[in-house]
Amino acid sequence: MKRIFLTTLTIFFLFSFSTKAVDLQEGLTYQQNTVIDLAENGISAKIPVGFKGILPQGSQFFLLSSPQNQFGFISVMITELNEQQALAQMSNPIEIESGIFLEPEDLPVSKKNILSGNYQTVINEMPMQSSIKTVIGGYGRSIVVISVYTAENKGFFEKAANLFVNSLKIYKPKQAEKKQAEKNSWFKQISGQQLVNFYTSSGFSEKHQLFLCSNGSFSENFDGGGATQLGSGFYQDAKNGKWTVNGNTLSLIYQDGGKVTYTMSFIGESLHLNGKKYFRTKNEYCD
Repeated sequence: MKRIFLTTLTIFFLFSFSTKAVDLQEGLTYQQNTVIDLAENGISAKIPVGFKGILPQGSQFFLLSSPQNQFGFISVMITELNEQQALAQMSNPIEIESGIFLEPEDLPVSKKNILSGNYQTVINEMPMQSSIKTVIGGYGRSIVVISVYTAENKGFFEKAANLFVNSLKIYKPKQAEKKQAEKNSWFKQISGQQLVNFYTSSGFSEKHQLFLCSNGSFSENFDGGGATQLGSGFYQDAKNGKWTVNGNTLSLIYQDGGKVTYTMSFIGESLHLNGKKYFRTKNEYCD
């Protein structure tokens, strides 16, 4: 019998398993009872007894197979489907490989946060059965577990799939925590501060002031002028609006609907916006 691997499943929006949180490497086999903890994805699960797991080279799914039983496999994927989307997808035929479809036997059943459905297919002229379990998790992610097997091996593979599903833990991704911490860090660095940039060149000078209030409002002033061979002049400009931080990006949303973004960075102790040095001083405009 030809072993079928799920090379594509475009109906589910696939995301690669992260290899940064654990020593999960492409092509490396993980034995039974190994707990795969993907911290950056916020997912952990245990490989069932009698099975081994592998992340195939260049793949976007985690494959479970049994040395004891070659007539089936289990494939695990991370998706962004919510319950309604998953229910709609699971109610229709699902193509697991070019020309090979899982045909639903009935409508999916929802129990707590798990959608379950039964399917039939034919692989290499051999009738096969399949079951899909979609675990609707938090933080915008779901786990899809697809089992494909011959009729006489249904119990063996469904038991393993249930053990895997029951071992699943979905928690706040470390990546999200890292981003939130980074966001909070930048917010604390500039909230309630006055940011000032000075520019001088060939008799011309300019001062850019940003008063960033802790309530999310801001006031911005531009002062410039000087004398050149073309004459002399002076200008002022003042604007107000709301400011936000996302990672190291500072966004200014003006009252007229305009928007300007700055990339923040530190060189030593000096704050830079879009590569220009800004001094952080006491904000006398607002807290």
